[in-house]
Amino acid sequence: KVQPTGPYYLGGESFGGLVAYEMACQLAQGGERVAFLFIGDAWPKTVDPWRYFASCLTYPFTLTRSDWVDLIERKVLRKRPSVSVPAVKRYVYADSLHRANSLAHRQASRDFVPRRYPGTVTLFRAREQDQHTRRIQHYFGGPEMGWKKTATAVEVHWMPDFHREMMHGVNAPGFAQTLQACMDRARIAEKQDIAPITEQSQRAVGLMAALDTVAR
Repeated sequence: KVQPTGPYYLGGESFGGLVAYEMACQLAQGGERVAFLFIGDAWPKTVDPWRYFASCLTYPFTLTRSDWVDLIERKVLRKRPSVSVPAVKRYVYADSLHRANSLAHRQASRDFVPRRYPGTVTLFRAREQDQHTRRIQHYFGGPEMGWKKTATAVEVHWMPDFHREMMHGVNAPGFAQTLQACMDRARIAEKQDIAPITEQSQRAVGLMAALDTVAR
């Protein structure tokens, strides 16, 4: 009722980014125009378990000498870092309902398998990464977080801080400014009738819909 037809501008952070991606896919498949789609630091489920296991075995060879020293001091010697590093905030649940909702989001994220999207994903990534993120980064081998396998193109923007903080607090103004610039550019492209979803992409959507029907 608010906006029955496109062009649509969609996006979300973390699990919300997966929701926005699926919305964009369904809208595009239905013939609607999606002018802009952003995802905030979310990994798609495009990981092959055996390949990921192999990448974990080779990941230690990518660590520098300082990485090994830091790892041994923290994990083996249990030393605190000599340089004061801002601690990453641990997630705190407001109540049991909030906890159940968050756990449901995590499970949905694990189960979500992205389909092909005939457009560009604007990806916002956290510059600071934990070891788990670095291992996944090593698996994919690029900054696109695996979205290059499912989207036509990926545009990456690096945000300061860790995953939970990159769009909030002191980082909020910078994120908002970058997001606004991206949306303004998408609006200009839409007015010039060079939106990300072209006629060729629309034909591809029809083909993908037919393939999905056969797969089911």
